[in-house]
Amino acid sequence: MKIGIITIHYSFITRNYGSLMQLYAMQQVLEGMSVQSALIKQLPRPLPVPPPPTTRQKLDYYCRHPWNLLARCARSLKPERKAPRPAPSFESFIKQEIHSLSPIFLPGELNAQELDFDAYLAGSDQIWTSCEPEKLLDFAPAGKRIAYAASAAWGKQPPEWLALAQREFPKFSAISVREKHGVEICRKAGAEKVEVVLDPTLLLDRREYSRLTEGRPPYFSEPCVLGYFLNTG
Repeated sequence: MKIGIITIHYSFITRNYGSLMQLYAMQQVLEGMSVQSALIKQLPRPLPVPPPPTTRQKLDYYCRHPWNLLARCARSLKPERKAPRPAPSFESFIKQEIHSLSPIFLPGELNAQELDFDAYLAGSDQIWTSCEPEKLLDFAPAGKRIAYAASAAWGKQPPEWLALAQREFPKFSAISVREKHGVEICRKAGAEKVEVVLDPTLLLDRREYSRLTEGRPPYFSEPCVLGYFLNTG
């Protein structure tokens, strides 16, 4: 059996530890079930770039907001800071550990007949926060759609997402979410049965993660203290 995985945009996977690890774990779990899987890489539709403001527009703005002009002048007098450390590249890990299709698709480019998977899985990291038809597997045939541990900013989705979900949910064979609050939202959208399940990262034994570090030097020499901070910016 071959399953195509739709998850968060590929640009997040290449720079976000959580997004990458939930994908890795999901593929490992499927492999343990003798199921082949491949990531269907996607990018969001490019946003239009507004034209730069004209000199007249800048003058009008700073005349109405003089404090912003003073703040900009003050920043220009400060000594330059060192450039921030670039984000770690995950490309080598993705190449070695993630099974994926070669092309990267934009919205509207997915075609189930061309992809030719036996089933399609949507999950899990923040996949249903925004209104994107592909995240609800609109391109896949009815009965071949599965959602595992789907996550979202539940209750904060735009009204368009609810309308889209009401159209697409009846075509799913199974729907499960990561957070309890998602059950109520999905039921309002017409999903008859919704389960709460573990995030894919928690389905693996720690020995399966330890395998990734075997034969590699430690990041820090002992003794050390490692701090992991979320949303500090």
